[in-house]
Amino acid sequence: MARAAKLMRHSFICLSADPVYARMHAGPGGRIYAAFLDDRARVLDLREKSEGSFQLWLRVSRTRLGRLRAGIGSYPGWLVDCANGGLLRFLPDQRNRELRDVLAWQAVIDDPAGSPAERLAAGRHVENFTRRWIETVIAPARSLGYDAVICPEREVRLNRSASTRLFVFDPGFLSPPEPVESTIR
Repeated sequence: MARAAKLMRHSFICLSADPVYARMHAGPGGRIYAAFLDDRARVLDLREKSEGSFQLWLRVSRTRLGRLRAGIGSYPGWLVDCANGGLLRFLPDQRNRELRDVLAWQAVIDDPAGSPAERLAAGRHVENFTRRWIETVIAPARSLGYDAVICPEREVRLNRSASTRLFVFDPGFLSPPEPVESTIR
């Protein structure tokens, strides 16, 4: 029986402006909260062309995963992916062995004949790879002097436009969370 790996922790807090996205990622108990960012936070908005966005692209495109991710080999490609919410989804170059492994795990997830334990384990592997990619994209902004990053994200499980996401490195820049809904139905 396959054993499910623990999920990798992010170095930031991720918030969504879209309640549907928030519900998808609600934690145990299904509660959704709202928080506000302190005006003093230095924010990199990846929806806009800027020197900060360019510097982040340089850093990400030089990482091992960045070199393997299709579509961001140029700054204009980066800007397109930032605008349409595709940046936080990894588009693989299938010649890489690690990426073929991720595709194989995805096939296990998609196989209805697979056991629940195998599908859960495969799902954790894919989720951890996705988390590692998001970390590769967002985390370097902190070393560039930013406290938070705005980046749209398209959720593959929904047939919707991208959701605006806020990634905050220091929770001290957030107001105390306030409940939006008591529970998710």
